[in-house]
Amino acid sequence: MQLEKGTQFSDKLIFVLGLSASNLLQLAAETTRFTTTPNLLISWRLQTEDDKAGPAVTIKIGKSVNGSYTAVQSIPYPDPRSYGHIMLSSFPWT
Repeated sequence: MQLEKGTQFSDKLIFVLGLSASNLLQLAAETTRFTTTPNLLISWRLQTEDDKAGPAVTIKIGKSVNGSYTAVQSIPYPDPRSYGHIMLSSFPWT
């Protein structure tokens, strides 16, 4: 992926329910609410203002019921690169 000259990064985490069929780097159906659906694949894109310099990322999923938050799942992702502003991956949600 190439950025236009002068493009600035910001700290942002986006969850989506799909990827564009014509461009697998383009995210579709952004959301922060998920239902329990068999074999649902949730994709995510992490963008950082500063170069992340390769640390691992852990996505922690929780459930909110009647205003009470409970941790459900924690998924670690090692970063295969030692540089960069963007990380893209996915996980199955059941």
